[in-house]
Amino acid sequence: MSIFRINNPAIPSTDATAMKPVGTNAAEAKPEALKSGQSNELKSGEPEPTHYHYIDALRGLAILVVILFHCSLHIPDLPHHLLHLCDFGKYGVQLFFVLSALTLLLSFHSRRREKQALRNFYLRRLLRIAPLFWFGIILYNYTGLHPNVFAPAGITWWQILATVMFLHGWYPTFINSVVPGGWSIAAEMMFYGIFPVLAVWLSNQKRILLALFVSLMFSVALNHSLSDYMDPSWQGHRAMPLGAFLDWWFPSQLPVFLIGFLLYHKIKALAGATRTLKQRQTASACVGGACLITAFLILATHLQDLILIHTRTTSLMFAAFAVAFALLVYGLALVPLPLFVNRFMRYLGVISFSGYIDHFFVLAQMDAFLLYLQRHFALSPVTSFIVFGLVALMATITVATVTYHGIEKPGIALGRKWIFYLDAKVRTLV
Repeated sequence: MSIFRINNPAIPSTDATAMKPVGTNAAEAKPEALKSGQSNELKSGEPEPTHYHYIDALRGLAILVVILFHCSLHIPDLPHHLLHLCDFGKYGVQLFFVLSALTLLLSFHSRRREKQALRNFYLRRLLRIAPLFWFGIILYNYTGLHPNVFAPAGITWWQILATVMFLHGWYPTFINSVVPGGWSIAAEMMFYGIFPVLAVWLSNQKRILLALFVSLMFSVALNHSLSDYMDPSWQGHRAMPLGAFLDWWFPSQLPVFLIGFLLYHKIKALAGATRTLKQRQTASACVGGACLITAFLILATHLQDLILIHTRTTSLMFAAFAVAFALLVYGLALVPLPLFVNRFMRYLGVISFSGYIDHFFVLAQMDAFLLYLQRHFALSPVTSFIVFGLVALMATITVATVTYHGIEKPGIALGRKWIFYLDAKVRTLV
């Protein structure tokens, strides 16, 4: 039996080897800053956060399945089984949420000694999300690509203002009306709002499990009550906004984030551990278990009376997928399998937020390309889906690369500079 004496890359430790890139030996790789003789800090003086390749790769997987799901909606006459399979790509958003909770906790605890930790947390989060999302508000209102089914009377200034302020997640015709997919940004920002409290209070797994149980029961009861109360006044064209609203709003998504909290505590236990054959076996079991749970959920939804698929209890379905995703993340934290953790998937993960905001625009522009395929080539629906999906993915990567470097990165840099300026100002006053 061979034992690989390699520090596990899932969690940073206090020694110098923890700063190595994932998947490299400490003896053969160091951060570029250390190679050049500089400390591992940004120019602003802010400590550089540790980067995890397996997390980037899983973000890449999340955006990939989301794009394929939305591509399938553009292809008429797809076989039912393929359409049903693609439909589960929408749960890639829940994978984003699990990873968000995990990475925020990693960052929160690594920066807990900051003097203005709370202020810096909100500045980083705001300038990480807002610039690109606000760009999306301008883009989709200028091009008229907002999803009209969620705003049957048209987009109002109240909807735009609520979306700008990230408050659009609290009303059915606001939640997804201005920016396609904007409901997930509303849920994410609500999570940011309460995260510092959760991070302090949910300090152990018993508390997290209690909070998870309470949040699941609360979301089921609340959705049940609201659907009974609101159904009589939400008929016809308003039925879809109501059902989607109860699926998407923050109370239905909170249990998913809390499963990310549980995942953090499991991964934290790996700090400083060596990679052994047993860990490789555990990793394989976790990845296999994630695949089995996902397959079961996909097959089970063919049963129309399954409790998980009803609108009132969709939070249970979200939580079930989150458990599968947590197993996958844990397995790849143990052993970054090349099938999932590779350069392409990592890059896709780096630009995943831009890809999420941009891909709706890309798909709308590609409808003409799809029409061209259908008119000039005798392609089957499945072949059309494959061609359309590949071209859409490449186009999304191209556009997302531009917005990532042009909007996302400058926003992140602005957050660092702003924090450095405020810290310097405090030091000057002292």
